[in-house]
Amino acid sequence: MNRVFNNVFVRGSLFDTFDRTEDGNPIYGESWGIYAENEYGERVVSVEANFCDLKKYDGPRVEGEWEPDWSHDPKGIERAERFAERVQAHIDAGGELNLDHWGYADPCYGSPAYGDSGQEEKLIEWERAQG
Repeated sequence: MNRVFNNVFVRGSLFDTFDRTEDGNPIYGESWGIYAENEYGERVVSVEANFCDLKKYDGPRVEGEWEPDWSHDPKGIERAERFAERVQAHIDAGGELNLDHWGYADPCYGSPAYGDSGQEEKLIEWERAQG
């Protein structure tokens, strides 16, 4: 098994800031993590480099016609992409990740690591529990 993490990428996720705009709409944040993956499908995420921007939803809340109007400062994603590029360049030059600064993340869906991790069985159990 190849434990060398050779593919670095940025992955984003939204989170509720639990704050509201003046008219009561939620304010969301977007966080970008730096991930590295090996050929087996194992993934690690940087525990020290996390980039964040706040976003605000000001769109209508009519069911079936939900069109969000996002506004944000794109510097968070730009910083995350630059960091990922530097890490990838380090790996491409023969360097390795210092795993003291990275935590293990869920493996890539469909990879051998995913199959060996038990994630598939957990997903099936969760789906059955949903009815």
